[in-house]
Amino acid sequence: MTLTAGRASRFGLGFLAILWYLTPEVLGNPAYLLLRERSFFGVYSVGEAVTAGGRFHILQNGTTNHGGQNLDRPLGALTYYTREGPVGQFFSTLKDTPAERGRIGVIGLGVGALACYTGREQRLTYYEIDPLDERIAREPKFFTYLTECGKNVDVVIGDGRLSLAREPDAAFDVLIVDAFSGDTIPAHLLTREAIALYFQKLTERGVLLLHVTNAYLDLLPVVGDLVAHAGLRARCSISIPLKPGEFVFPSDWVAIARTEASLQRLAFQPVPWVELTGDSDGDVWTDDKTNVLSALRLKR
Repeated sequence: MTLTAGRASRFGLGFLAILWYLTPEVLGNPAYLLLRERSFFGVYSVGEAVTAGGRFHILQNGTTNHGGQNLDRPLGALTYYTREGPVGQFFSTLKDTPAERGRIGVIGLGVGALACYTGREQRLTYYEIDPLDERIAREPKFFTYLTECGKNVDVVIGDGRLSLAREPDAAFDVLIVDAFSGDTIPAHLLTREAIALYFQKLTERGVLLLHVTNAYLDLLPVVGDLVAHAGLRARCSISIPLKPGEFVFPSDWVAIARTEASLQRLAFQPVPWVELTGDSDGDVWTDDKTNVLSALRLKR
């Protein structure tokens, strides 16, 4: 089964995160504001909500959900990062492969949920532009992923692409770019030049994982054309929420590699990752030109 980027479209469900977070009838109890603080990059808030499923803390930046944690089950990732969803499936394919002993780079910290996917021999480095995000993620009264799973985890503050450019070539087995779920995306992380940089920093069999869930933009066609233009291979997974009342959200992810062999294990997941193709002659995003309006969901 192949999903063609030019035809791949689905309406965004990110706004459900806000509805579930703010609606007492759904949550069972009102959400309580634990923190609201502003940085150069926006207003962050941490809210608490109690449901039949537990006591939840959720991090928001404006209207963008940056992750959450069930304090009654603190090691279980929520929102877009559940073990049953695409991220859990992806990390399960790393076991018993060279990447199990490798290095993982992640652009975008959120609450640090991906830290709890790392194996004993792995090293994970977050690249986060906002120091306030790191301070919140490291505060145990709000979130404990970095406290409990952060032994082999580093956080580098600064623009993710610029920070990554300073790393040695072929230093990573996996790169994850998790910065596109907001209403204002960092387009410089999704250009022809950015893709080239990612694969310069990946090993020969390394895999790039893009989180492209977005309520406003359909980014699959953009990624499909970039992949085709670069002569790479890609598979995507579009999940459905398994536990909508417990802060488990739908999420769209794309895994990209130099060869199909590096992605083959994804084809045999419970919800298979399907091939993503695009137009190699398409008008791809570059550092000099990005057409964000062409990706608007309203236009589609």
